[in-house]
Parts: sequence; C-alpha cells; structure tokens
Amino acid sequence: MSSLDAHRPRTRRSQRGLGLVELLIGMAIASMVGLAAFSGLLMSRGAAASVADLGQLQQQASYAMHLIGSHVRQAGAQDPTPDPASGLHAFGEPLGLGESGAPLVGGAAKAGSHDVLAVVFAPWPVTDAVTTSPAHWQYDCTGSRVDGSPRVEGRFEVNAQAQLTCAGLKQKQPVIGNVAELRIDYRVDTGGGVRVLEAREVDALGLWAAVRAVEVCLVLRGNERGPDLGSVHQGCGGKPKARKGHVHLVFRNVFSVRAAG
Repeated sequence: MSSLDAHRPRTRRSQRGLGLVELLIGMAIASMVGLAAFSGLLMSRGAAASVADLGQLQQQASYAMHLIGSHVRQAGAQDPTPDPASGLHAFGEPLGLGESGAPLVGGAAKAGSHDVLAVVFAPWPVTDAVTTSPAHWQYDCTGSRVDGSPRVEGRFEVNAQAQLTCAGLKQKQPVIGNVAELRIDYRVDTGGGVRVLEAREVDALGLWAAVRAVEVCLVLRGNERGPDLGSVHQGCGGKPKARKGHVHLVFRNVFSVRAAG
C-alpha cells in the first residue's frame, strides 16, 4: 500500500459533517445566547423607560408646586393706591371668596376624591411706557391675561382624568396629569397657637381668614407598568396603598401666606 492510500480514510473522516447531537447542542447554545441578549435588551429598555418616567414626574411636580405656591403666597395681596388729595397710599377693599370672605379657601376631600384649593389676589399694576396709563399685564394660572381686572382667581382641583386643573376668571385647563392624590392641610392661627387642620375643620371653625400657611401633598403615578409583586407606597396620609405595577412619587411642600395679618 502506498503512502497515499494510507492517508485516504483519515481524510474522509476529517471532512465528515456535524452529527445530529452536535447540531442540537450548537442550536441550544445559540438560543441561550440569543435569549440572554434579548433579555438584556428588554431590561435596558425598561430601565431607560423608568428613568424617563421618573424625570417626567419630577418635572410635573415641580411645575405644579411652583404654580400653587405662587398663588398661595399672594393670597389676599393688594397694591396700595395713592390718594391724589393727600398723597398717601391706602389699600382697597379686602379680596375674598364666597361666604367666608377669605382670600384662600379649600374643600374637604370625600372618600376616594381629592382636596380643592381656591385663591384670590389683586394683580400687579404696571404703567404702560407708551400711554403712561395703568395696565394689568399679569397672567392667571391658565395663561389668560387679566388686563383691567381687579382680581386674579385660581381654583385647583383634580378631574376624572387624573389631571390637576386650574380655573381662572375666564377658563379652566389642565396643569399636569398622572395625579393619584392631592391633599391639602392648613396651618391656622386659632388664637391659642398654630394648629394643622383639614379643610373641613377650618370650615367648621370659620377660620379661613386665619390660615397662615398651606401644606400641599401631591402623589403622582408613572405611566410605565412593571411587574406587580404586591408592593405598596405610602400615600399623603401615611397609609399603604397598592402600586398596581406603577411607580408612585410623593411630593410635599409648605407655602406661607404673605398677606396674612
């Protein structure tokens, strides 16, 4: 036998294809690698969506608190007007809402509903540089101009679409969405010290004019939904509430009433 013939069987064995078992093992390994890569992609996408969700809630809460706070701080505020005869400045008639006559009133939340807050103050008079006549260039919470109006009103409440809305003198429009809870408490000067009361308590005592500060608690719910493992979040009242797969963020702030006597 020649040396060439001796190597032929070995050559044929080296060119043999994969067996069925080897093929199945290779396919299984490839599937595992692909599944791991796909799972990593889903986790990365979910994490990015959650971060975006949290950022959006932070922005919405910041804007809502700024808007509510700007109204509360100005509740009942007025600009003094000069008396042409004496040259002295004096304030006009006090601004008030409803039967209470107070510049700031609230509504008590019923079971499963949200609190309500209404505020009134006088717009800031600005002199027109062209005509030198007084003009009110201020805007209310809906973005409507209040030119010539002696008062600016804002009523904050949550509608059936979970939107925080504000109603001015002319119109009503949403401010932010994703509101799961709006609770408002009041720091009231009762004559024997400052107490934190709910709206129904302030109303029963007739102390709306004695409100010195407003505590706002806002709970916002994210859009992204993840696995619900029975986790809960603490609401404004401190009681645990089901997340139902959504992230919930709680925001709190206290705003002083500058015009309080």
